[in-house]
Amino acid sequence: MLGDSLDLSETLATFDRELRRAIPYEAISVHLMDGGRLMAAYSAGRFLASLLPLETAEGKTFLEVVVQTCRPALNYRLTHLPELHHALVMPLYRTDSVVAVLALYHSGQGVFAEDDLRLIEKVAPKLASAIENARLYESVAKLSGVDPYTSALNARSMFLRLDAELSRSRRRRDKVAVVQCVVEGIDEAVPDLRHNVLRQVAGSLREHCREYDSVAWMGDRFVLVIAGLGSSDFEEKRANLQTAVEQVGFQTGLPLSITAGAAFFPEEATNSEGLLSAAEARLHRRRQAQLV
Repeated sequence: MLGDSLDLSETLATFDRELRRAIPYEAISVHLMDGGRLMAAYSAGRFLASLLPLETAEGKTFLEVVVQTCRPALNYRLTHLPELHHALVMPLYRTDSVVAVLALYHSGQGVFAEDDLRLIEKVAPKLASAIENARLYESVAKLSGVDPYTSALNARSMFLRLDAELSRSRRRRDKVAVVQCVVEGIDEAVPDLRHNVLRQVAGSLREHCREYDSVAWMGDRFVLVIAGLGSSDFEEKRANLQTAVEQVGFQTGLPLSITAGAAFFPEEATNSEGLLSAAEARLHRRRQAQLV
């Protein structure tokens, strides 16, 4: 299963879900090595607030010991975490260098067995490989202008596409619409399915656009750049986009819909920043109106 996805969050969530079938634990954390420092990548389970000290230098000490020694720790006694008392800590390494640290936690008097450690030792190389592949994919995706989580354009590519489309439209005296869309109902998805649902939404939005239109992901919303679309045509287009998102909702069993706000060149703004600001303001007003 670890090789089925190049999405790091999805990979770690899948690993967590399947590992719980074999080993009982209260919480899990994965920290990645980044420039010689441990950076939090994933945490889940009970007493998550107890894992916050792991983000401090003091809290990372026992994880850093595992990195330095490249040796696992079985039932490490946690004295600085209020709810979690023992940890099974495993370094994940490729070609003699640690790429991440996996830690499982027990509360109360719970302890890990030798068999738990042996199982983790068996799966550790595969998890390390999956993490490395996912991080490599993210790096390549960013360089290629694609958001690695949704496979839509990233913010940088969207700005380049929008600037190019505005230049073309000025020459031809054509229309351009910038549409910002928030997918409603996505919070109903469990964490390990969220990115998969967003990727499906991005694909469905592209299918309902022409090949020279652009669909980008901006961290919490989709932004579409649609050539030749004026304000009088927007409602029909919004209905088509709504249908696209509802189809994904039907397939995934989630009550998905969209709230969209649009701005139009040249009547409302003549540059990228102005169009994006106007579309965002209209989106905000529509969302506020839905709450009334």
